Amino acid sequence: YAVWGARGNEMTCGAQSYLLNLSVAGTFYNGALSHFFYKNIVHGVDDDDYWFSGYELAWHVLATAFPMSMGLVTLATGSANFATIGCWAAPHPFGCANEPDLECERGESAFL
Repeated sequence: YAVWGARGNEMTCGAQSYLLNLSVAGTFYNGALSHFFYKNIVHGVDDDDYWFSGYELAWHVLATAFPMSMGLVTLATGSANFATIGCWAAPHPFGCANEPDLECERGESAFL
């Protein structure tokens, strides 16, 4: 890879890519907290009402299922390759999507 001091192979790159996908869950949980406090302060919804209205369950499913499924799709399609921030969904070799003379070996659909 084109990063000085980088170590690893396709398996470690796939693992890093999956973990980076899971880190998106924190963003969803921040949204969930914001939504809960909005409903609690503005509309007076308490904890039980929030749970029974289905909001909390929906946020948990979204915060866990979306990052996990995106990580699995990235691994299954062979799109977990080196990108500018580390290993993420990107074509391999780096830059092949923009270079007409450089053929992509895997991850052609990384930007769909």
